[in-house]
Amino acid sequence: MFGRSPSVVVLPGQTRTEYVTREVHEHRAPTDESVKLLNEMQQKAEANRIAAMALPANSFCGHLEAQQDPASYKLRAIAVFDLNGRRITVEAEQHMDDNGGVPFLLVELHRKTAERIAAEILEPFILTASKAQRLP
Repeated sequence: MFGRSPSVVVLPGQTRTEYVTREVHEHRAPTDESVKLLNEMQQKAEANRIAAMALPANSFCGHLEAQQDPASYKLRAIAVFDLNGRRITVEAEQHMDDNGGVPFLLVELHRKTAERIAAEILEPFILTASKAQRLP
């Protein structure tokens, strides 16, 4: 088994020549012209920037509650959370007879919470951009 050569079968009249062609793609380093164009585009983008602010990692934790208030006949959803060390409470409520029920109430809580978080995070940037816009 170890000393035998592999079997080769040659069929008479069955010869052919095959040619393999390959395309060669050249990958060149950027030319001085393309580097100059890139630098010009970056300078234009920088000139159009009004204000910039880094958003550091934010800390977020909290809890949600849904309550039924029989006295006022209302459903209430409350989100209490800490965002960067500040306690924030968001509430949404609706009358129990409204057709939306709890799902609609939670969608409303979602909208209000998103607005509040965006306001908390973006407020410093909005103030910075407003001041920059007023400068000549």
